[in-house]
Amino acid sequence: VYDLLADDAGGGAAPKQLAVRDTGGTVAVDGLQRRRVRTADDADAVLRAASARRHTAATKSNATSSRSHCLFALHVSGTNGVDQRQGVLNLVDLAGSERLAASGSGDDPALLREAQFINKSLSALGDVINALAKKIPGHVPSATEREYRALQGVVRR
Repeated sequence: VYDLLADDAGGGAAPKQLAVRDTGGTVAVDGLQRRRVRTADDADAVLRAASARRHTAATKSNATSSRSHCLFALHVSGTNGVDQRQGVLNLVDLAGSERLAASGSGDDPALLREAQFINKSLSALGDVINALAKKIPGHVPSATEREYRALQGVVRR
């Protein structure tokens, strides 16, 4: 997990990898940057800055193929003078699955490895969404436990 808003995320330096930890029912990532925004333009500027720092590579299918998933949580609060309301809007941009022959990723060892990770993580995400959608308490494979907990608040049972 990397923070696309961190000061070390740009300028060609390798971004600092952040640890994901279980907090007893939820998942937390220590050290993530938060930016206060007051307008839609402010939020758009933050999203654009993060997007510019995502890892991309050219394939036969796409000149700027995203090689990573991106999670963006917009925490919203407001008041009507009496009541205070808060909520979170989670935006998720997933790297697309790849057909190796069509994308040409199989011709480049680095792209092949990335494509394998992308496809594996999309499969795990599908397992998580299926487990949440079943509404039946059950076992979630340990490989997807962290993703399951992170998405519990997004995909309601």
